[in-house]
Amino acid sequence: NFLDFQYFQQDNIAYNTRNGPGRFGVAGFLIGLLLGFHLCLLVCNLIYDPSFPVVIWCLYFTSLAGFHFGEFFVTSIFNPWSLSYDAFIINHSKEYTVAAIASWIEFWVERFTFPGLKLAGFQLGAGGGGGDGGGEATWWMYGACILSGLGLVLVLVGQACRSGAMWTAGSNFNHVIATKKEKEHQLVTHGLYRYLRHPSYFGWFWWSIGLQVLLLNPVCTLAYAAASWRFFSRRIPFEEGQLEKFFPDYPAYKRRTIIGIPFI
Repeated sequence: NFLDFQYFQQDNIAYNTRNGPGRFGVAGFLIGLLLGFHLCLLVCNLIYDPSFPVVIWCLYFTSLAGFHFGEFFVTSIFNPWSLSYDAFIINHSKEYTVAAIASWIEFWVERFTFPGLKLAGFQLGAGGGGGDGGGEATWWMYGACILSGLGLVLVLVGQACRSGAMWTAGSNFNHVIATKKEKEHQLVTHGLYRYLRHPSYFGWFWWSIGLQVLLLNPVCTLAYAAASWRFFSRRIPFEEGQLEKFFPDYPAYKRRTIIGIPFI
């Protein structure tokens, strides 16, 4: 994966190990750059000439950058001894990278091929907003605001559950499924885990779908939902099998909690 940043200096320890400071610095710089640029663009756009496509694009990248920063930040607090570049999870997999790029392509192709799909009622009328022109609002243009807003809600709820789950689990949380029970490993059943037995998965599932709803990407919304469901439908049963081996009271815990992902 080109996001591993190993091509800078392969013989330099700052880049050729998973916890090299060079890779931390490059990843942090790029995430901060994306976050800062899109926040500034969002504020300027809202102040001077509101354009709905630009607004939702900036909200998307702000949410994406915030997510990856949050993954690294929470891991650094509770699992500093296992902290590595992988904690950013920007190099999660080739499939993850391809999916992200596909969503960007869909957004801009639809933006210029079907401009009405990315318009919303708030930018119509005199001035038109960002060169999109004025006109009479249609039911879809008002609906686009509502639908995109729903996507933003899913993103925020998903992010809160994901980060909250990591924070609650503390040192018990790991991005890699444990196949061997460590001495300090405990079954977490309080906080979000009182109701959801996999709140981090619940959060990521709805966060990923919410990002595509926010962008008003119909194709990627369906594709992300299918891909995320397929991923968790395999991962969760395997992880629960391990947890049942580690903790005798896990079956009882399963009966009083839910997963929150449809049909899993």
